[in-house]
Amino acid sequence: MLKGCNNIMENFLKVSNIQKVCFHDGPGIRTTIFLKGCSLKCPWCANPEASFASKKYIINENCKYKNGNCKYNIGCNSKNDLTDVKTCPLGFIEKVYEDYSIHQLYDIILKESFLYGKEGGITFSGGEPLLQSKELVKLMKLLKNNRINIAVESCMYVNSINLKEVIDYIDLFIIDLKILDEENSKKVLKGDLNLFYSNIETVFSKNKNVIFRIPLISPYITNNENLEEIYKFLNKYKPQKVEIFKGHNLAKEKYKKLGLDYNVV
Repeated sequence: MLKGCNNIMENFLKVSNIQKVCFHDGPGIRTTIFLKGCSLKCPWCANPEASFASKKYIINENCKYKNGNCKYNIGCNSKNDLTDVKTCPLGFIEKVYEDYSIHQLYDIILKESFLYGKEGGITFSGGEPLLQSKELVKLMKLLKNNRINIAVESCMYVNSINLKEVIDYIDLFIIDLKILDEENSKKVLKGDLNLFYSNIETVFSKNKNVIFRIPLISPYITNNENLEEIYKFLNKYKPQKVEIFKGHNLAKEKYKKLGLDYNVV
């Protein structure tokens, strides 16, 4: 057991997925941990199982009772968020996330650390990982004691307190540039753009390494007005790199399983 870990065994992080040997979530070979919950409601979200905090279970696509008439009467066909259903005897109910202790995640990361080399490390993604900053900072401290590089994928729409709790332990921020108009940001993303700008200022004031990502989602992000705002933004803030990528429909089945409307292009 890790020395000094006894006092944090009761701290847990809500984890929707752990992907090992990743090449697209920061430099080098990385372990990516997707944390549950998000502060935005992007219509194009590729990880709805992580983003929608109220969802605890999904119905497997093989279930022949998912449209009703389940003879086991376990509550999965009701209109609730599947937050309190009994165990499905056929195995068709899947948990959206698992609670991992700080020690469990530390062990998983350390077992993979021989792959990281000089450039690789751990990436916390989501959802929005900074929403769990109180627990996350405990794990980050342990990782930095072992000189493990830490990257975070964040939308930056979080309370400044969340960011300040963890910023000193983060080596790289990977940040999406989405809708940079205050009214449309609130209408489409359900987020406060002022939080985004305030947190960006904090990150750059600390001289952190930053990668900006621009998802080309039409019409929300690719309209001329928004692209002009992104251009102005990039002229002000100079990141380490800018990545541009197209939207996709790979999450369509996830939305169906979760009983959510699918609004992507």
